[in-house]
Amino acid sequence: MYDLIIIGGSAAGCSAAIYAARRNLNFLLITADWGGEVARSGWVCNYLGFDRISGFELANIFKKQAIENKSKICENTTVEKINIINNIFEIIEKSDTEPKKWQAKSIILATGSQPRKLNLPGENELRGKGVSYCSTCDGPLYRNKRVIVIGGGNAGMESALMLKDICEKVYLIEVTDVLRGEKIYMEKIAKEKKIVLMLKTKPLKIIGENKVESIEVEINNKKQTIKTDGIFIHVGTVPNSDMAPKEIAKDKFGYISTNKLCETNLPGFYAVGDVADLPFKQISIAVGQGTTALLSVAKYLESK
Repeated sequence: MYDLIIIGGSAAGCSAAIYAARRNLNFLLITADWGGEVARSGWVCNYLGFDRISGFELANIFKKQAIENKSKICENTTVEKINIINNIFEIIEKSDTEPKKWQAKSIILATGSQPRKLNLPGENELRGKGVSYCSTCDGPLYRNKRVIVIGGGNAGMESALMLKDICEKVYLIEVTDVLRGEKIYMEKIAKEKKIVLMLKTKPLKIIGENKVESIEVEINNKKQTIKTDGIFIHVGTVPNSDMAPKEIAKDKFGYISTNKLCETNLPGFYAVGDVADLPFKQISIAVGQGTTALLSVAKYLESK
């Protein structure tokens, strides 16, 4: 049995792992991948210590630090369920064969979130065939081609600004009449000739046989078809909280309810980063939450 199991190799999870290692806790870090939303980001320009760094590179630095601090790690592993048995947490692997199981006195859940889908006709059918939720991952595939970004928040604007350096033209579609996000992004979008901003534009369906060919939208109650080679969807995220114990308290959106110490309603269970209900989703805040949660865990274990 472990003192602690950290689930998720996100910024928050790696931060917690580094502190757990330095505290000599008997712990395990289980993760399906590394970096979470950080790895899917474009250029990160607001993280202390780096003027400008790609999200993928920063995620790899987090991974490297966790490994160098001698964290015990179980990679490429997805957790399906967490149960509570006699005040002990049982973690069950998602597997088509006999799943692995682990036990721990405490849990830090750092599983982050996943991109929200629009559920448009053609979206699922053409995912990976022109429909993407990660411009960092798939943007280079569309060099000198025309693409569409859906979503006028920070993620959508960041995606459009990154893709304009790769693509011939970028259409940025937002269903409302304004962009929503940091002013610096809005100013850059307004000056960029390769980005065509389309406000008050409602996506209706994605069209294509074996790959994306076009998208049908509605503008001023009139339907219009725009030819495109790729579509990048950035309309928010959904928390990866389904594996949490059924007793855990969540808000109406599925984010796990926590206090300032990252504690949940279940003693010994902590949630950090994008899976928690904290209002601001930033890398620096997630790193701090990982540290806070680990220090809270240490105090909890000492009381046992």
